[in-house]
Parts: sequence; C-alpha cells; structure tokens
Amino acid sequence: MNSFWKGKNVCITGINGFVASAIASSLVKDGANVVGTLRDTSYFDKKSYFFSKEDPGKTKFAMGDIQDLDFMSRLLSGNEIEYVFHLAACSTVRIA
Repeated sequence: MNSFWKGKNVCITGINGFVASAIASSLVKDGANVVGTLRDTSYFDKKSYFFSKEDPGKTKFAMGDIQDLDFMSRLLSGNEIEYVFHLAACSTVRIA
C-alpha cells in the first residue's frame, strides 16, 4: 500500500480502458478517491478489469467528452481533483 495516494482526489480519463482500469484499481487499493470519465458505455463492462477485484462503490464515474471544456471544468473543480491520469483515447483506427 502506498500511503501517498490515501485521501487524494484523482481523475482518470478513459477509465474503461485496460491500462486506466489497472491504475484505478491500484489507486483505490491505496485509498485514493477516484473519478473516471466515460464517453461511451458500449465497451464498458462492470464485470471486467478492476471491478472484479475492487468494490465498484469506491469509484465515481462521469459520462462526458473530455473535449468539452465545461464538462471537464465541472468534473475537476466539483470533485476537487488534485491529480489527473489522462488515458482517454480513440482505439478505432478509422475514426482516429
């Protein structure tokens, strides 16, 4: 357990991705307050990634687009975010 993260407010963009969810799992285990952004829930499965290992009630989720400045401003200030792990990406080659 890393006591540095205990009680810290952390935002993880693209939390439904493999790497982001692994980071979220570790941060939750270390006592961080994690808020994750989701743009699309079609690939989101609460039975996968860190949800199978951690209590899903420990993580908050915010639906929105990280390109929306108002959304991100409300998210970061409303949750008093101290750290951001920016891992949101578009993995569909034709769209990206």
